Amino acid sequence: MTPQMTTFQIPTLTTERLVLRPYQRRDFDAYFGLMSADRAQYMGGPYSRSEAWDWFTNDTVTWQFHSFGTLAIEFEGQLAGFAGLIYPPSFPEPECGWALYDGFTGKGIATEAGRAMLDHTFATTDLKTIVSYTHPDNHASQRVAERLGGVHDPDAATCNNDPDRVYRHHPLGASA
Repeated sequence: MTPQMTTFQIPTLTTERLVLRPYQRRDFDAYFGLMSADRAQYMGGPYSRSEAWDWFTNDTVTWQFHSFGTLAIEFEGQLAGFAGLIYPPSFPEPECGWALYDGFTGKGIATEAGRAMLDHTFATTDLKTIVSYTHPDNHASQRVAERLGGVHDPDAATCNNDPDRVYRHHPLGASA
């Protein structure tokens, strides 16, 4: 009996200014730099190197399990952050999230990347809605969710009953 290998191609998406591509091993140091910093407080951090690696690999393996996941963001040839969908066991629904590395905020990158990820996911999966969990104090992320068309859903479940503010996204043109 010959074992069958299943292959899955993680996409590369392009927008007017961005390339969203699969993670590469060399991306981890920048990822860890963010996840170990105080800025990661809105994502449950800061995280140790081992914990950050767990999230980094979760972001990648999600593609294999769910046909969606997270991609690295390149802006003007530089690694600028990441955006995509995750769905670990502690999450009640798939979440679209984004994070930018130092020096890349305030340029509309998170909104552009988030839009690309939402559009791609709605076009290639059977998901009807996607949420974004935002910490109540993370006003910048809430503004991105709103620019993406997300509507605050006060009745949505949160991760581990966290006090997150949940934004619900629908495909563009679909009624809520």
